[in-house]
Amino acid sequence: KQAQVGVEGLRLAAEVEVPKGFMWDGEMCVGPLRTQVFQGTVQGCPVYLVRPAEGTGSNIFRGGRIYGGSYNEMEAYLYFCRACLEFLRHSHQQPHILQLHDWHTAAAAMLYWQEYDSGGAGRTRVVLTIHNMENTG
Repeated sequence: KQAQVGVEGLRLAAEVEVPKGFMWDGEMCVGPLRTQVFQGTVQGCPVYLVRPAEGTGSNIFRGGRIYGGSYNEMEAYLYFCRACLEFLRHSHQQPHILQLHDWHTAAAAMLYWQEYDSGGAGRTRVVLTIHNMENTG
């Protein structure tokens, strides 16, 4: 039998405002999306879980499937990249390595260099790992 793995000690670590595009009266606008970041551990490893806050009306990452629920995947993963970087800024964390996986998080590299370390003075190095060349997003 395979043991079920859960998140232990789950607690709200922070709420951050994440810049996000939206359509308003036929025009593209940018506004904040209140985002919750939860902290816990999985098999002794610290983890952070990110989602739009309850009550925001966002359907990002909602649906019956992991991929392609009732939301636009590209919009969802762009939001996820920005939300993670906003949390790093909010919590004053500067990781040594920003490890990105597949197309879902690839935009975080560009966002990091453009919005969070535009001068290139930070210590963070970015690594992109591609697991599945057939899934291009």
